[in-house]
Parts: sequence; C-alpha cells; structure tokens
Amino acid sequence: RKIKISSGAYIAPSFLGVLAFFILPFLVVIYYSLVDNPISGNFVFLDNFTSIMGNTGSGRFGNIRLLEKTGASGVLFNKEEGSVKYNVEGMQVDLGGIVKGYAAARIMEIYQKEGLSGGLVSLGGNVQVFGKKPDGSPWRIGLKNPEGGKEYLGVLQAENLAVVTSVDMSAFEQDGARYHHILDPATGYPAGAGLLCATVVSADGTLADGLSTAVFIMGRERAVELWREHSTEFDMVLYTEEGELYVTEGIYADFSSALPYTIIPVEP
Repeated sequence: RKIKISSGAYIAPSFLGVLAFFILPFLVVIYYSLVDNPISGNFVFLDNFTSIMGNTGSGRFGNIRLLEKTGASGVLFNKEEGSVKYNVEGMQVDLGGIVKGYAAARIMEIYQKEGLSGGLVSLGGNVQVFGKKPDGSPWRIGLKNPEGGKEYLGVLQAENLAVVTSVDMSAFEQDGARYHHILDPATGYPAGAGLLCATVVSADGTLADGLSTAVFIMGRERAVELWREHSTEFDMVLYTEEGELYVTEGIYADFSSALPYTIIPVEP
C-alpha cells in the first residue's frame, strides 16, 4: 500500500517509518546544537549564548581552559571497537557541523533503495539532490543573499550533489564588532576571516557540511588553497564582506547570477 503525498507522488508506509527512525534524532541534535566546530562541544554549554557573545571584555570565549579542550588531537577513535575516548579531561564533542549533511546523505540512500528516480532534501542551508526533477531537468538550487532582500547570490543546477552553505545570518553587532554562531577553534571567538557566506558543493553530503564551516572560518585565500589541492572532491561559492562573489571552476558552467562574479581556476 502507498500513501499519496502530492500530485503524482506516492510513498510507502515502511519508507515513512525509516525516515522517522533516521531523521527525528538528527533534528533533536540540530535544534540543540549551537556550535559548528565538531570538537568544540564545551562552548555549547556556556550558560547564556547571546550575552556571552556580547561580553567581549570578559574574554570568556577566549578562555584558555576551554580552548585547551578543543581539537581533534584530544579525541581517540577506535574504528574496530566503534568507540570514542578523550585524552583531555572535560572534553566534549558537538556534531552540529556535520549532522545535517550526514542526515541528508542517508535520506538519499533511502530514496534510492526505495526505487525513486530522483529526490531532494532541504534541511535549512543543507540541500542534497539525486537524479533529476520529474520533468527530466536538473534541480535548480538558489543561494540566498546573506545581506537580505529578494535577490539571490545565484542559482546552481545540480544532479547527485550536496549544496551546503555556512552563513552568519544570525549575527549581531555590539561596540562595532560582529558576532555570530560559527566559532574559530583557534580563538574561541566568532570567525572573522572576511566571508559572509561559504557554499560547498560535493557528492558527499557529510563532507560538504563539514567543509562549508571550515571554509567559512579559513577565509577566501586559504579556502582557495585547500580547494586547489582537492578540486576533484568539492567546489565552492564564496561571498565576501566587500560584496565580492567567487565561483570555482568546477561548477561555473552550472552557475548563474545577476551579480558580477569571479571564476577561480584550478591553476593559479
């Protein structure tokens, strides 16, 4: 038996159950996750996020005791046992930087297992697609302008790809400084490398989710260096605080925008 969910679309009850099993736990994690650095769980549990972010004088986000409890070197992962241990007392892990990408990738697997010819999942800044639309055309994914308004940064045509954006849209300003939820693990403070948003495009949803955060923190120059070393694994759309739009060579043919933009070549 199948349940009709929209015109021309049907879904099996067993499929609904599988979706609920995989997605509900992720939604809970996403809701309570405030930090996008997977090895910065301690920052999540500071008592009042907004007031602390604005309290630049106390330096609590720069507290050396918390910074010592971040970094992948403090996590001991045993693949054979499927266990995780910490060699730093008090360390905690937050997976907010990858969980939506992982969830979307798993949903894609379920879609394909159930025999769908195409599908799309949107989890708020995380979009993943496979196949084509019912009319046979590629999926078209709009990239929202972080500065507001109805104008998109651009539109990307995509098949079998994840398109994930990290953006400081929840930012606020105090005493001339801008604060948002994406923290630089080197300082404990909101990243300030000159990007307003960073979009990563990859066939791997989990990779795209993690990299979008990393690229945002790195800033354009370091992000381009990383991309040139791994251009076969992902592409990027970057938008800077100066209003400059950049698109990497691997996806420029599928990207369109009313704004002027610069294509980043693989070879400098």
